[in-house]
Amino acid sequence: MPSAREHQPSLTTSGDYALDIIDDFRSVLHDDTRTEELEVEFPDFTASVGAYGVALMNLSDNDAGAFKWRGAAVGMTMLKEQGIDHVIAPSAGNHARGAALAAKLLDMHLTVVVPKSAPPEKKDFIRQLAPERLLRVHVTGDTFDDSLEWALSQHGTTLHPYDNADVIAGQGTVVDDLLAQHPETQHIVLPVGGGGLLAGVLARLEQKGRTDITVYAAQADGSNSLGRSVDAGKLRDAHCPNQRYGGSAVRTIGAFTLAQSLRSPNLQLLTVPDDDVAELSELYDHDRRRLLRTKTPNYEPTTLVAVAALKQLTHLDAPVTVLGTGQNDTVYPSATRRRRYLPF
Repeated sequence: MPSAREHQPSLTTSGDYALDIIDDFRSVLHDDTRTEELEVEFPDFTASVGAYGVALMNLSDNDAGAFKWRGAAVGMTMLKEQGIDHVIAPSAGNHARGAALAAKLLDMHLTVVVPKSAPPEKKDFIRQLAPERLLRVHVTGDTFDDSLEWALSQHGTTLHPYDNADVIAGQGTVVDDLLAQHPETQHIVLPVGGGGLLAGVLARLEQKGRTDITVYAAQADGSNSLGRSVDAGKLRDAHCPNQRYGGSAVRTIGAFTLAQSLRSPNLQLLTVPDDDVAELSELYDHDRRRLLRTKTPNYEPTTLVAVAALKQLTHLDAPVTVLGTGQNDTVYPSATRRRRYLPF
């Protein structure tokens, strides 16, 4: 990796303290993080690429439905310890759900800011996670950037979903669970959106002296802010953020993510073509129908980007673990659906 050519922020939040906070929240949020063989969830794809023995870490079996409750819980807790009672969280998805649950448990006031384009059911679901006296949902703009701009203009404390040291430390606690459940792991594959999970995983591996574990960051086609930023040594926008995969549709990664990426010798970048994700999606849809799983939660499109990246890693012999970041109730759109991009 090239060295940084401008000042970058450093991650100073203690991973051990973040883990203590996570452990306090686990049972209340019914978190059941677990690791299983990839072929249990993706049998057809596993057979097609010979990915036998690859592990899949399910980070979504909790009340928030995704790993992001971790960052929200740590971020909200740290703010409460500073005496802050009202937090603004720009997000239309998993970060908002995690923040709402944390607000309820910590008895904090929260304003969730979502773009107009967010589906009504998402807004309604967020409203159900905390009492009305604590939670307000504000709708503004067309994109996440519009929501973030509004949040920063208010008289309150903004909890950024991926560019906040405490949030990143919370996401990094997935490393502790992974090493406890699958200690032989030598390669981690994860999807990249804003990069909060990536930064957290890299930082926690560094703190635990495990930079021998290689981290493969899977970028969706077009969502290449991470690659462009690492090459330039400073933040660069994605060429054309890819909206097909939800969390991957980010214009610019976080500054903390860039700083951690530049200092991590164990990071490898992968770009995953749309065709590879579409092929995986069709196999996954077939698996779910054949195994009668169509009425159970399925992995969200962002996770499928990481799983599809395995097509490029068939040469690896040492144990590989893919991070399954979230689940939802709709199967990824088929290969025939027209490609869509955010209007940046």
